[in-house]
Amino acid sequence: MHVGIVTVTESESHIKIAKNLVRVMNAKMCKSYFCDVDVLISVDSVLSYLPYHAVAKLRGTISAAFMYDIRSISHTYLTARDAGRRPFEQRLRRSLSLNLIRPFLDIVLSPTNAIATTIREYTGIKPCVVYLGVDHKIYKPMKVTKQRNYKTILTVATKPHIVKGAIAVFRKLRTKAKLLVRGPCPIRTENIVCIPKVPEEDLPRLYASVDILFYPSLHEGFGLVPLEAAACGTPIVAFEEPALMEVLGDTALFIRPKSLDEVAEMVDWVLNDEGLLNELSIKGINRAREFTWERTAKMLYTCIEGFAQL
Repeated sequence: MHVGIVTVTESESHIKIAKNLVRVMNAKMCKSYFCDVDVLISVDSVLSYLPYHAVAKLRGTISAAFMYDIRSISHTYLTARDAGRRPFEQRLRRSLSLNLIRPFLDIVLSPTNAIATTIREYTGIKPCVVYLGVDHKIYKPMKVTKQRNYKTILTVATKPHIVKGAIAVFRKLRTKAKLLVRGPCPIRTENIVCIPKVPEEDLPRLYASVDILFYPSLHEGFGLVPLEAAACGTPIVAFEEPALMEVLGDTALFIRPKSLDEVAEMVDWVLNDEGLLNELSIKGINRAREFTWERTAKMLYTCIEGFAQL
């Protein structure tokens, strides 16, 4: 069975997913619409992938795609704000692209059961769940000396609402701390440090150098960033969000975002509880070991075989 992988965006996570699938499945990275494979898998299902799947359908190729952007329908106002669009425009764009690409997909893939439930609710499609993985040759515990008289919080995100939420909570903290932001950083101060994009092989050292990863996401498809950070032993503090809770289990401290003051109080507490930080670190490492790209490949093959037997 010859498998082709498609990614057409500049998304760091999508490129990472595609490269890892090519590696573990011995697959072909498809750069052309005419990709000579038995199965075509795209890492997303937005409109830019339509030509690949239309051609695959015409050629009799099994066509599969991950579906993340259902959130543009289920969480329209939030995704619209992140994208800088009006809610009506955001929902219309996603509804249109979904209706156009849907007839050309044999298999719809979901990265979590949480997203699968949302897909079924809004489209009636029953997706096949395929968890993503972690490259444990890169993301692993690393000892870094922390000689400082303040705590360090890291937020890594591409969605503006995550960064804005992290900054808002940080300003309420009583603990002496610095916030490092890797992503769309709207403000720089003495204690809010915007850090540039770093090579993937340097991320474990960054994760190991901080006290916690704070990830206040209000909607998530999987949560690759916190899972990779957990693999490095970094304690995770995040908002209660179905996909994140499914992936991270009891390895993270989840906070229900009722108010900024309550969230800040919880973050203050965990920053100053060394026992809890150590417990979250150990649990995170063990949990992350369950997620490998090899398992992702096996789950994909199971989805493909299930379709072939219909």
